[in-house]
Amino acid sequence: MKHNELKVKTMFYKTLADFLFNKEEILDLCRRLYNSLKDVPTEELQTEFINKLAEIIHEQNKTE
Repeated sequence: MKHNELKVKTMFYKTLADFLFNKEEILDLCRRLYNSLKDVPTEELQTEFINKLAEIIHEQNKTE
């Protein structure tokens, strides 16, 4: 039981550390998605979300 508990805690802390390390990138992505989708009607939101996310990722890959 202790072994599994240790594995879960390690995974949790690693995920938290990864998030904190990349939080600026994640927040920037969220800001860009929000700005591009704030005027989209709810009926089209799912399709537009996927399209805009793919567009942003493609732009980021070009710059790297």
